[in-house]
Amino acid sequence: MAVGPSMAMLIDAETLQASVIGINARGELGLGDNEQRKTFTVICELSEKRIKQASVGKSGFMIAISDTIVHPPK
Repeated sequence: MAVGPSMAMLIDAETLQASVIGINARGELGLGDNEQRKTFTVICELSEKRIKQASVGKSGFMIAISDTIVHPPK
């Protein structure tokens, strides 16, 4: 789990799926909107990526490390 001032990311130890919770005022949770999440929500775009490590920054960003390169949608 990685925790920042306005959000957190949790990696499920079994499935290696990433879930997030937080304010999301600028879309920083990576869910495609800017609605606040009060419960952990799986990031669907990362569901097949088997995340190994995650970090959350102070200024509203997160990074997830996997064997697979993820490109942002166009």
